[in-house]
Amino acid sequence: MHRKNQNIYKDTFFLIIIISFIHTLSNHTSITNKSKNLHQTTMVSTTADKKVDVLMSGAGPVGLFFALRMVFMNHTFKIIEKRQGACHETRAVAITARTLEVLHNRKLANCILKKAMTLQGTQMFSNGKKIAQINMSAYTIFPHISSLPQHDTEETFADLLGKDHISWNSKLIGYKQDSEGVEALVQNVLTGEEETIHARYIVGADGTHSAVRKLADDWSYECYTVGTKFVVGDAILEGKDSGQLCESRENGFFHPEGVVGMIPVEISEDGECYYRVFSNLGP
Repeated sequence: MHRKNQNIYKDTFFLIIIISFIHTLSNHTSITNKSKNLHQTTMVSTTADKKVDVLMSGAGPVGLFFALRMVFMNHTFKIIEKRQGACHETRAVAITARTLEVLHNRKLANCILKKAMTLQGTQMFSNGKKIAQINMSAYTIFPHISSLPQHDTEETFADLLGKDHISWNSKLIGYKQDSEGVEALVQNVLTGEEETIHARYIVGADGTHSAVRKLADDWSYECYTVGTKFVVGDAILEGKDSGQLCESRENGFFHPEGVVGMIPVEISEDGECYYRVFSNLGP
């Protein structure tokens, strides 16, 4: 087994993103806010203040897609990301039909499809035998799952946006809002230099541990941690039974003590298929 990367995940992560206010922004509707400080940080800038329509925290797939929409709608924006570039891991790989429909309506689907693997369904095994096969079909022009490493998705969107539009190595360290909008303090993680950004809106596209959410004292986040360990890795699989794996389907193996999944992710330069292999390590 050749491994590209392997990570142990203890928590169950999920991301909820609401972007419906794009329509509000395009109609120039005024902001409703509470005129109170959301984070007790002294807003001192060491560079000239900047003013934009929208400040986005996070340059993952959601933040980059949002930025592309801002370009299309002729809104000024600034997108900040504490990483130095696109992620190196495969991370989220499955793109659903509904997501492709949304991208298609924005003329972005082809950019994804020309790089992605097309998965036509799932085959399931138990005790070494194939027990079922599920074929994907639906009233959609994309009746399949598209498998694409997240770093490819991010690089595709970043190239379309123009990487100069992204402030890498930057993080949100504080913000407050008033009747005019949002005043945010952004810090360069390499130099420590700070700048103040004035925006009509701030968008949190920075994941489960969102700085936009955590810096707001009056936001609640009702949740709990599922203490189940999983192993995740990307691998080329070899062995006498590897021929049973299908490169155009998800592969699931069921056992009383757990489940193993193998999802085709990408084809290497030498023609080998990498699979996302995952399994639970306990109940």
